Amino acid sequence: TYTMTVVNSKRGLLSSGTYDVIDSVVVNSVSITPKNGVYLGQDNEMDYSIIDKDGKEITSYAVLRNAVKFINASSIMTWERNADGTGKLVYHPQVTISGTSDTASTIDTITVGANEQTSSNYIVKTFTFTVNKARKIKTVQGLADGTATSVAKGSKLEIAFDKIVYADQYSNKVTKDDTEIYSKNVTSAAIKGNATGCSVAIVPVDNAFATNAT
Repeated sequence: TYTMTVVNSKRGLLSSGTYDVIDSVVVNSVSITPKNGVYLGQDNEMDYSIIDKDGKEITSYAVLRNAVKFINASSIMTWERNADGTGKLVYHPQVTISGTSDTASTIDTITVGANEQTSSNYIVKTFTFTVNKARKIKTVQGLADGTATSVAKGSKLEIAFDKIVYADQYSNKVTKDDTEIYSKNVTSAAIKGNATGCSVAIVPVDNAFATNAT
C-alpha cells in the first residue's frame, strides 16, 4: 500500500489517497457455482474457487477484479468488495424466460477470462447456469422463533408483520431479511388467505395484524 499526495505550490494540498500495489498473480483454475440458486430480478451471490499457479486460493477483491474478468458480461456478473477486503461474486442475469409456470427456467452462459489475454497463461472458460423465474411469496410458512402464538379465548393476539415467515414458489424460506422480495410481496391478502380458525384484522398503522380467538 502506498499514499500519493498532490500539492500545488500556490494553492496547497489538492488531494491525497491510499492505493494498493498488487503483486503479479497467475490464475491456474477457475470454478464458479451458484450459492443458493439463480433467480431473475435479484443479485445472486456465487461461490467461487480461483486457484493461482502455486495452488493457493485467491480471495482478494483487488486481485480478483484484475485477474478474472467476464467476457461480454461485465454488467451481469461482477466482483464486489467485502468489508474485509475479500471478493464477493454477484450474478444478475438478464435473460427472458418463456412459459406460464412460475417455476419456469432457462439456461444462461457466462464466459470467463483469466490472466492477460496476450500471455501464454490466458484462460477462457465457459459456465452454464440454470436461471429461474423471479422469486415471489407463495405461502405463509409460519412464525419466527419466539413469537407468541397463544391467547385466551375472546382476547386479541397481535403479531408484527416481520415475525411472519413465508415460502416462495420454490419452497425457499422468506423472512424480513430477504428485503428485495419481502417488501414487494408481503400483503394483507397473503395473510388473510392463509389464516384458519380465527378472524384476521389488518392494522397497517401499527405494522401488525390481530387475530381474534374463537
